[in-house]
Amino acid sequence: MLDDGWHVQAVCTLCLAAKGVFTQARHWVPKSTRLCLRHGRWTDTYHAQFDVRLPPEIIQAQRDHRHLVREHGWQSVEVAMRQATGWCWRWWDSRRFHQERDRRLKLLIPSGGGTYREDPRLIASSYPDVIALTGLLASPKLRNLPFTGRERDFRVFVSEVRARAAPGYRYEAAGVADPLVRWIEEERYYRTLPNHPFPMPNEPRTHNPDTLEDLTRRLNARLAPESDDQRQCAICGTPLKDAHPRRVCPVNGVTGLVSWVRFGCG
Repeated sequence: MLDDGWHVQAVCTLCLAAKGVFTQARHWVPKSTRLCLRHGRWTDTYHAQFDVRLPPEIIQAQRDHRHLVREHGWQSVEVAMRQATGWCWRWWDSRRFHQERDRRLKLLIPSGGGTYREDPRLIASSYPDVIALTGLLASPKLRNLPFTGRERDFRVFVSEVRARAAPGYRYEAAGVADPLVRWIEEERYYRTLPNHPFPMPNEPRTHNPDTLEDLTRRLNARLAPESDDQRQCAICGTPLKDAHPRRVCPVNGVTGLVSWVRFGCG
C-alpha cells in the first residue's frame, strides 16, 4: 500500500510513445518527482509537458530533490520545501534575487511569449533555487545554526542562504518583513517551548509526555496505603475534607479514582 509520500502525476508523453501509447496517462510517483529524467520533460503540472534540458540546473535540482528525500525523509523535505518556496516567492515578489530564475525562464519561453503567475515554466525555473534552500532547511544540523548562540554559526547560515538562492543577501539590512528575519524570530520563540509547534519530522523531541504506563504507576503509588498523598485528590492534589480518604474532591465533586479512570489524570 502506498503511503503519503506518493502522488498521482502525468506520465511523460515520450515514455508512452516509446511503448506505442499515444494517449495521456497518469501514474503514482514519489512526491519528489517533478520531471522525467530520461527525456528531460517537466511533468509536474496538468499543462502541456515541455523540455527543461536547456537550463541544466533544473535537471540537477530533480536529482538533488531525490537525494534529500533519501537522506532526510519525504516528510522533512516536504516541510522544508514549503518554507523555502515561501521565502523565494516573497523575495521575488519584492524584486529581489530573481536574476537566475529569470535567466532560466527566458530559456523556456518561446520567442515573443509571455508568462503568468501559475505558468509551469515559471515554476520549473524557480525549482533549482527552491531545492537549494530546501537542502538548507531540511538538514537538522544546518537548520540549527542560527540558534546555537555563536556568531560564527549564524554567519555560516547566512552565507549558505546567499550561496544557494539569495546572492548579496544582508541580514542586518533586511528589515522586519523579510521572510528569513521573520522565520528566525518565530523559530527562536518556538524553540523555547516544550514540544514546540511546527517541529520538523526529523527534529529530536525536547519533551516526552508521560506514557499510559507512567500515569498508571503514578496513580498506584498515590493510592498505596503507605502513600503520603492519601488525603489528596488523585486528579488535582486538592486536600480532601471527607473523613474517608480518596473519596470526594471539594474542587471537582467526584471521587478521585473514578474521575481519573474516566477522564484521565491532569
